[in-house]
Amino acid sequence: ALTPVVLGQIRQQHKDLTDAALQRFQAAFREEITLGLDDLMKLTATIYEQHFSEEELHALAGFYRSDIGKKYIQMIPQIAKESLAVGGAWGREAGARAAQRAAERLKQEGINL
Repeated sequence: ALTPVVLGQIRQQHKDLTDAALQRFQAAFREEITLGLDDLMKLTATIYEQHFSEEELHALAGFYRSDIGKKYIQMIPQIAKESLAVGGAWGREAGARAAQRAAERLKQEGINL
C-alpha cells in the first residue's frame, strides 16, 4: 500500500483528484506491485542459492514450517520494534558517555573541548 506521505504528495500534485480516483489508483498500484512479486522472489532465490546449499535450504524450510519457526516469523515485527527502541536508547547513552570520556582523556593531554 502507498504510505500517507506518498498519498499526500499525489494529492498535492493532482489537486483535482477525487477520493474515488485515488482509491482506484491505490488498487491498481497494489495489483501492479503484486504482479512483480514473482520477479522479486526469483532475485531473492538467487541470493539464497549463493549462500546456502540445497540441503541447508530444505532445513531452513523445515524450521519455518515448525511450531518454533512459525512463532519466530510471528514475533519478528515485535522483536524488531523493541530492539530498535533499546538500540536507540543505548546509542544515545553510549554516545554521551563516550563523548564525555573522550573529552576527559583529551583534557589530560591539555586539550579542552
